[in-house]
Amino acid sequence: MSQNRKYITHNETMVRSGLAYRLNVKSSGVYSAIVHTSIDQLDVCVDKWKRVLVYRFDFHQSFYTGSNKLISRFMKNLKKHLQRSYQMHEIGYIWVREKERAKHQHYHGALYLDGNKIRHPAKLGRTMVMLWKNLRESNHMPTIKNPFYFVDSEQEQIEAIYRISYLCLLYTSPS
Repeated sequence: MSQNRKYITHNETMVRSGLAYRLNVKSSGVYSAIVHTSIDQLDVCVDKWKRVLVYRFDFHQSFYTGSNKLISRFMKNLKKHLQRSYQMHEIGYIWVREKERAKHQHYHGALYLDGNKIRHPAKLGRTMVMLWKNLRESNHMPTIKNPFYFVDSEQEQIEAIYRISYLCLLYTSPS
């Protein structure tokens, strides 16, 4: 099935890079190109750092905009913070914009960070909340239960991709 020139799969598994990944397809299916990109980027990060912190996040806005400038500015500010605080010059990430049933758009995303430089993400989470609210006071970053994985094995990578595949759901319409 194709929509917006992107292939949608309802398969509950995807084989990529020699691993069989479970996918959170629910009833809507997932955009396979986004899943492929998520896996490829995580593979690069694992090869580079050996231990990757995968941090899942959501951002909400109380208003609608026709562009993604706010999250782009957030990512730029976060990269600067990570460079200053953790000497991280490279990060991986994925984010999608959703405005399916909500009055205003919101974003789902995941960061891929060097897990040897950040040992526990509590401070990172607080920093992300502050940076998102600094862009606009009404912005909100809801708490996600168990938002992070330390990926240093194939099993942890499979579990992290299952969680990230939620971002790729058809009704989480990418912009």
